[in-house]
Amino acid sequence: MEELLPRPFWSGFRVRFNILLSIITLIAYATTYIPPTDGWWWLGFIPFGIPGLLLLHLGVIAYWLFVNPSKALISGLTLLVGMSFVKSTFTYTFPPERPATANHFEVLSYNVHIFNVYETPNEANKQKSRAMIDWVAKHPAPIKCLQEYYHSDQSELYNTLRPIALERGYNVYVNSIENLRDKRGFFGVAIFSKYPIVRATEIPLGKKSHQKGILADVQIGADTVRIINVHLQSMSIDENQLFDAIEDEETRRAYAETAQRIRRGMGIRATQVQLLLQDYILNSPYPVVICGDFNEMPYSYAYMRLRRHLHDAFGYAGRGFGFSYNGRLSFLRIDYQFFSEGLRASTFRTRRDITYSDHFPLEATYYIP
Repeated sequence: MEELLPRPFWSGFRVRFNILLSIITLIAYATTYIPPTDGWWWLGFIPFGIPGLLLLHLGVIAYWLFVNPSKALISGLTLLVGMSFVKSTFTYTFPPERPATANHFEVLSYNVHIFNVYETPNEANKQKSRAMIDWVAKHPAPIKCLQEYYHSDQSELYNTLRPIALERGYNVYVNSIENLRDKRGFFGVAIFSKYPIVRATEIPLGKKSHQKGILADVQIGADTVRIINVHLQSMSIDENQLFDAIEDEETRRAYAETAQRIRRGMGIRATQVQLLLQDYILNSPYPVVICGDFNEMPYSYAYMRLRRHLHDAFGYAGRGFGFSYNGRLSFLRIDYQFFSEGLRASTFRTRRDITYSDHFPLEATYYIP
């Protein structure tokens, strides 16, 4: 008689909820393949929910393992399909040891926030700027890629070419120096290399001077590697506006404005990534390392577009979450180092102990097999 009794509603609901959650997650995965153009811009917001969906699946798996382990397979397969998203969120890798005979080199990538030159000019902020410049100058990496780099001939403190490059034997390539000069100096993206730079060129990514890219082909022993340093379209998020709004109307306006900026930025960055791939990466005669401030989460169309052709050094050789933004939105990973076939990454580290800027530095070591 007991077999004829209907099953409790809760029993069937749990399975239906699990199936629905998996369908929603698979749709979110799929939206990362659709460019956020004008007609489909709203799809670009869906991948922002992927981290929450992954956490829900982990919770569902933990529940089923205690109640009915066989049903954990639904969420388990969903996570397996989206393993690239899992590794983009959290990774704990054990990369193979670098062969002793292989050419190897370290790359530092760091958004230095104009060395905080626009902070209130008091002694504490000057000391912070001085400490950041000193840290960058003394870092041993033979290749340094800086975003929002700043230099002024007329300032003792911000005459940064001298301590970073001239006193330490680095070759330098900075974008549009002549066009950026004013009474306070120039800023943009910069590549410093202890290796010879055999070719260098600017990559036009936008109208704003600091949102550009540069390329330097560097000779490492008998090999040549293409180094690309970029600062893509800004996310333009005003943290103070988001967190400090008091009135309800002010809060709604802040979130609406932020959504509009994100919408616009997603489309611009998608176009910038397409240009980088077509003109500078896929046709490169050399292995490529591209790094910088991409202003994109690791679930976006732009990020996944790069991941289809390149390896994310964080997922390949990193550990932990890799959050790279040093601000109130501290859960953001928007700075990256990618590398192409022909190279391997043996180490990757997000230097969260270096807090001078609003971004954390990224260190990676590569070798040529």
